Amino acid sequence: MFITFFILALLQPKVRCNVDGKWSDWSIWSACTTTCGSTTQTRSRACTNPPPSNNGTDCEGSSEESKSCMLEPCPVPIGWSRWGEWGSCSSTCGVGIQNRNRSCVEPFPNRLSDNCFGDTTEHQICMQRACADGGWTAWSSWSTCSASCGAGIYQRSRDCTNPSPSPYGQHCAGPNNDVATCNSQRCPQTAGIWSAWSSWNDLNNCTEGEIISRFRECIKLKSSPYEPICNGHSADERPCVSVRLTGGLLEVYVNGQWGTVCDDEFDSDDAKVACRMLGFDNTKTATIRTDMVKGEGSTPIWLDDLRCKGNEDSLLECSHNGVGSHNCGHGEDVGLVC
Repeated sequence: MFITFFILALLQPKVRCNVDGKWSDWSIWSACTTTCGSTTQTRSRACTNPPPSNNGTDCEGSSEESKSCMLEPCPVPIGWSRWGEWGSCSSTCGVGIQNRNRSCVEPFPNRLSDNCFGDTTEHQICMQRACADGGWTAWSSWSTCSASCGAGIYQRSRDCTNPSPSPYGQHCAGPNNDVATCNSQRCPQTAGIWSAWSSWNDLNNCTEGEIISRFRECIKLKSSPYEPICNGHSADERPCVSVRLTGGLLEVYVNGQWGTVCDDEFDSDDAKVACRMLGFDNTKTATIRTDMVKGEGSTPIWLDDLRCKGNEDSLLECSHNGVGSHNCGHGEDVGLVC
């Protein structure tokens, strides 16, 4: 009977069950699609766990899911601004320089951006106008006379400011001071004695031919209410030809440069003139030094074969071979004591 039942069961039609679909696990999130800024990540799943069968229902919901991802901000493109206006010229006359500028600000770079390539400043040559030479103002009024009677002096001055020379212009030519004698009224007789002459003004910096001055004062020998009387003048002037003693060597300033004097024909009369130029009144003590240590020097030799009479005001007034003309070496440079 059991066998009969089994056979009957086999002969019955087979009935299948409905299987609803179910989702698989989500996949991992995909990588961000850019290297900076914001973008989207995705992940997916499949309705395969199990898949629907025998008229089973499909999985409910979406098979994909997305979300935004944020990386470092992207670099901002940058560039130069326009050049600014040209600035003022560095010189009011003659050649100068002017500048203009630009900035790396379009747009302003962030910390990840590169800097602009090139210079922030540009230069060009400029010239406003030709430079002006200096011009003298009018002479000032004469100062009060230095003496109420007898020989005195007064002075006046002018300035090189009409106009002032521009940076490339020429300074005014000529002296800025003028000296003259004043007062012819005779003072009451009071004995006086001259002081020593002052040094020649601007002696070592004057230009050849410029008039330089020196002064002395008439000093009272005894108490008196009157100004002292001294014979002679309290002011002295002469053209500029400077001399100096450097370690005992006699040097002359000519054409803007110091140079030496050759000892050919140099005698006591020549020494007197040189000492007088140095401001010494008593030139009887002028002595030629023969014990000088001499040798080759870098300065020029200006004078040779000097033949002075002894009463000249300048060595250049004496007879000589001509400035710069000589047949000497520095071993023949003149040494002098005044």
